[in-house]
Amino acid sequence: MVTQVSELLRRLKNSSKIVEVYQEVSAEEFPSMCKIWETFSSLSSEEEEAVVWEVVAELVNRRQAQSKVSFISFLIDLQINGIKSNLFGATAQIGEDLQIEHTIPFMTAIFGGQEGVSVRRLDTCGTCKGNGIKPGAKVKTCSSCKGQGMVNNMQRTPFGVFQNVQTCPNCRGSGEEVEEYCPTCRGRGATSNVENVNVKIPAGVETGTALRIREAGNAGLRGGPRGDLYVTLNVRRDPKFRREAADIYTEEDISYVDAILGCTVKADTVDGKMDLKVPAGTQPDQKLRIKGKGAPRLGTDVRGDQIVTVKVKIPVNVSGKEKELVEQISELSKKKGGFFNFGGSDK
Repeated sequence: MVTQVSELLRRLKNSSKIVEVYQEVSAEEFPSMCKIWETFSSLSSEEEEAVVWEVVAELVNRRQAQSKVSFISFLIDLQINGIKSNLFGATAQIGEDLQIEHTIPFMTAIFGGQEGVSVRRLDTCGTCKGNGIKPGAKVKTCSSCKGQGMVNNMQRTPFGVFQNVQTCPNCRGSGEEVEEYCPTCRGRGATSNVENVNVKIPAGVETGTALRIREAGNAGLRGGPRGDLYVTLNVRRDPKFRREAADIYTEEDISYVDAILGCTVKADTVDGKMDLKVPAGTQPDQKLRIKGKGAPRLGTDVRGDQIVTVKVKIPVNVSGKEKELVEQISELSKKKGGFFNFGGSDK
């Protein structure tokens, strides 16, 4: 944790727009500082990261922090949405992330596929093109913040004077005073619509799997980028197959004669029917394994197995001839200790 904070401060100090950086950070401030560090570290490209650091440096320079307290509080108050919004303009805001649930068929969870999901989300306003300003309206520099988009508030406390930076309430942080905002979106730059979003389902997902679709969330306000869409999956039950992790479980019925003599049955698998050899002497509820016919393990080409439970069916009604044959087999079993000799041979 100390290393992360030191690295954060070191990189800020190396910025040409920072005149002074305070190297000491108290233990109480570590969690917030490290949260900021994790945000910066997760950026996808070095170019974007470099721009973010220039934005931070510029904001800190505007603040003209005079004490460690004001400098650190400034960083703690700076959230990721605020940082990214400055990449697209003083008032731009990255769109909010959305979370929805979606139910998919059992086979789609096994093999993957495409699913369309309906999402109510914000889209860039078609009237103002996302800037929130009525077309033709006059715009001038904000008289309250002088175009900075932020105002300084001084607060006296028993511990001294604290300086707090807030978004300018007059211009909403834009640095500009607008004669008239867009009537369609009321100055937000976005309108609400229900749209269909195509989601790629990878093979091997399960109930509870969450998928992230980048930039499929709400549109950013006043020109900012879209947020992300998170889709939590529910897998519909199948009448034939039951899944546990990467293994799939099924049942196959056979007659007691086939259980004694052995047979080959056409077993249902997710890939279609296939021959399954049932060995002679198979017991009721015995489990047979079919290698590689389970579900794929998410993110790999490796598949689990299919476990087939053999259900031996005993007839309820038998003809006279069938009864006679079974009795003969029973007599032979008692003498030799066979399939029908459950109580041992006669004494």
